[in-house]
Amino acid sequence: MEAVIKLEERKERDEDFIREYVNNSGNATQAAIAVDVSQASASTVGYRLKSRLTKEIDTEQKTQLQGYAPKATHQI
Repeated sequence: MEAVIKLEERKERDEDFIREYVNNSGNATQAAIAVDVSQASASTVGYRLKSRLTKEIDTEQKTQLQGYAPKATHQI
């Protein structure tokens, strides 16, 4: 069973998960493993984190994509 973590640690893990999820093209299991969730529970924990953090994930994706639009239109 997963140990209870402190609020500060949870916030840090959530931020790391969001970053990993966005950077690995949306693989929740791999993002969970990257933030030290065991392989045995990574699929379940990744799914739960992704579901709980959907708004934050969308915000991070939009933030990372903002830099690409001006570069792409400039090259056209």
